Amino acid sequence: MNSILKNYGSYFASFLQSSIIIVRFTRTGDLVFKVFKDSFVPFVFFAKHFGLALFKHVNDYTAIDYPEKKNRFELALHLTSMSFNSRIRVKTTLNEMSSIQTLSHIYKSIN
Repeated sequence: MNSILKNYGSYFASFLQSSIIIVRFTRTGDLVFKVFKDSFVPFVFFAKHFGLALFKHVNDYTAIDYPEKKNRFELALHLTSMSFNSRIRVKTTLNEMSSIQTLSHIYKSIN
């Protein structure tokens, strides 16, 4: 596990503890944050603009449909910090009746 990513996990958790459902590492060592739907946009804003984060590049923004689940849609955003040579994944879940604010005001490429 990358010690820089481990520090990111602690850093984000210390500032955004009430936003985070879970922080985990994948088998390949990627850092994943699952956040509450209402915290998704503020969390991403923090990841781009504050302190040790600087995740200014969007690699991918996707949604996965799990029809058998109550919150059937999972949004996943993959971000890179070129300054610190690190990647994170931010996830949240939605049902078919809920929506989420756009991220285009944070990342112009997500339009």
